[in-house]
Order: sequence, then C-alpha cells, then structure tokens
Amino acid sequence: MVPCHRVVASSGHLHGFAHGLKAKAELLRKEGVEVKNNKIVDFEKVLVRF
Repeated sequence: MVPCHRVVASSGHLHGFAHGLKAKAELLRKEGVEVKNNKIVDFEKVLVRF
C-alpha cells in the first residue's frame, strides 16, 4: 500500500490531498523529496512505477 501523500501526477506535480498541497509537500520534504512550486524536483530520480 502506498501512503496517499506519495501519489502525484505523472508530470511530478502535486495534486489531490485532503489536507492541502502545502501539507502534502511538507510530508514529502520530511521524506527527503525536494518540492518546488508544487512539483517534485528531479521527478524521474524518485519515481517508483508499479
């Protein structure tokens, strides 16, 4: 199971989080994912495909 804050658009942009995108970005940052302008930086490096 994948925590919902880790689910992002295929473009790397953040979307759809009940607590808001600011909270989603903060959770990702706490996990070491860099987020800038609501988009994951170097998305292809952290992308996991299922």
